[in-house]
Amino acid sequence: MSSACEKSFKTAKAPKTSQKQKSVPWWTQELTVMRKTTNYLRSKFQRIRNNEEQREKDKEIYLEQKSKYAAKIKMEKPTHGKHTAI
Repeated sequence: MSSACEKSFKTAKAPKTSQKQKSVPWWTQELTVMRKTTNYLRSKFQRIRNNEEQREKDKEIYLEQKSKYAAKIKMEKPTHGKHTAI
């Protein structure tokens, strides 16, 4: 009975790698650190509710870090592979 079930039912195979998500080849450790820093600054800015002055300061710091992070991604991300008209 069990051999008939094994032959007829498809079973999921175990993944070959233990990596949870696929990574892109251009991603660097520095980008990981910048992502974590950016997310931390965003959550810090969002947590402040009662102090408008501090909230604005944290917002400026977060937006500055966010733009640096986006620029770094743009610099690291390869531009080849895009289709161009000849």
